[in-house]
Amino acid sequence: MQNEEFSAQLQNLLKTSGARHAALLVERGGKTVCSMNIRASTASPFLIASITKVITATAVMVLVDQGAVSLDDSIKKYLPEPAQVNADKITIRHLLTHTSGLPRHVPDNVDIRKRQGTLRDFYESATNAPLIFNPGSRYSYSNVGYLLLRQLVERVSNKSLGDFTLNHIFMPLGMTGAAYGLGYNKLRETVMCELDSMKAYAGTEADEAWNWNSQYWRSLGAPWGGVIASARDMIKFMTSFLTLDKHPVLSRSSAQAMLTNQLERLEKKQGLGFNLDSSSFPVSAGTSVFGHSGATGVTTWAHVESGVVFVIFTSRPYSLSKDTIIKPISKLVFDEFCQVG
Repeated sequence: MQNEEFSAQLQNLLKTSGARHAALLVERGGKTVCSMNIRASTASPFLIASITKVITATAVMVLVDQGAVSLDDSIKKYLPEPAQVNADKITIRHLLTHTSGLPRHVPDNVDIRKRQGTLRDFYESATNAPLIFNPGSRYSYSNVGYLLLRQLVERVSNKSLGDFTLNHIFMPLGMTGAAYGLGYNKLRETVMCELDSMKAYAGTEADEAWNWNSQYWRSLGAPWGGVIASARDMIKFMTSFLTLDKHPVLSRSSAQAMLTNQLERLEKKQGLGFNLDSSSFPVSAGTSVFGHSGATGVTTWAHVESGVVFVIFTSRPYSLSKDTIIKPISKLVFDEFCQVG
């Protein structure tokens, strides 16, 4: 494909996508090879939803490098509050890989949001959330697991997750616009999600006191989905995992562990925090890809062989943008820039 044809196809996909706002940034070898925007820029702050999980996971791995925790420690070693049967069998690795048996949401999820509860309220609900399977026996995506990881980081480090991450991840990587919650951003400066059609847990336009666009939710800093960052911030984070020997934050072994499949036994491709399933993004099967997506309409992935890092943040929820924007553009970019040899 000629570069002009690629650009024309990309522009057409963005223009016809229906998204009100979007920021696309692609780098290869540390240089920008593609950048396009709709009423936003690569510096615009977006709510990155579940991409947050790879940042929370990195904070945990900083503690591993410090010798403060081990991946196969029981969470009960650090958090006595979880009261579930078999809670002592849940390890830090289980939480990072969605194999803890904890449910997707806390039992009182919507009620807590409606009354604008604190993360402490979410945690208290999580400590009594019944396990849906024995720890380690299955995979089931869980926001609750990452809620417990926040508590772990804060209990062990004696710092808030936001402060710990600022000092150990955001500042070393130069992610100047990133924060759990609004940080230095004002609500009006962040890109708003299109909430025309959303599930209850996210809120709708009518739920303006607690939905994804509310002051409450964007200030909360949920450890499973509350980071606000720009595409430029995310590029820096993802690029750091392409040079494991020189990772600014983690040891080589910890960074490599995050990119190593932890669930071959369960026939899943899941690292520590990172999704390793190339079909999720989608790119050619069998290639070494790591990344994550978020329900607000955001995706990032990196292709190890070519050194390409891809970030697309949109205002259109993932359920609406996945097939019309994110996956078609991912494939277009992969075919254009990721061919090796």
